[in-house]
Amino acid sequence: MRCRNLFALLLVAGLVVIGCSASMAWGQARQLESPRMGIVVNVPDGWKGAPNEVNPTAVWENGAAKLVLLYFEKQWLYEVENPAKVAANFAPALDHAKIVDDEKAVINELVGSKAAGTGTLHGKPVQFKCVIVGDRDNSKPGTLVVIVVASEGAMKQQSRQIASALDSVRARNTQ
Repeated sequence: MRCRNLFALLLVAGLVVIGCSASMAWGQARQLESPRMGIVVNVPDGWKGAPNEVNPTAVWENGAAKLVLLYFEKQWLYEVENPAKVAANFAPALDHAKIVDDEKAVINELVGSKAAGTGTLHGKPVQFKCVIVGDRDNSKPGTLVVIVVASEGAMKQQSRQIASALDSVRARNTQ
């Protein structure tokens, strides 16, 4: 129960971060990195990034979609990738969070899963897509959730860019 509460608390903190405006200068690399896990994600054109050591964030130019890297240091992948647990842990930040699609996946040599769902954020309906990965061989605790939360319109309008970003999740030393 304690791990679940920690995950929920960290998720809420991460989603609060995505609710904020990303105004930091954006580097030439066009990617966000989770330094603690050594995982990078390409950021689509027209998105502004806010590199951050804990929860790097990128926001679509009009603010209708946000991408966040949420790092959970002491959480094993198997503890967080169960769809029912994912939806339950999103619940404190996303009201009525519901997973509508999920699958186990290997994303650029990283074992994990992909999920998509719906919920409400600040009283407005949103959709989310996420990739949940552990380290390459799952030999140590540490899980990264790469999540995009967007309005239905933004999810449709940016569908290719969002899919490309989520498919780009990889270890820093791989191209």
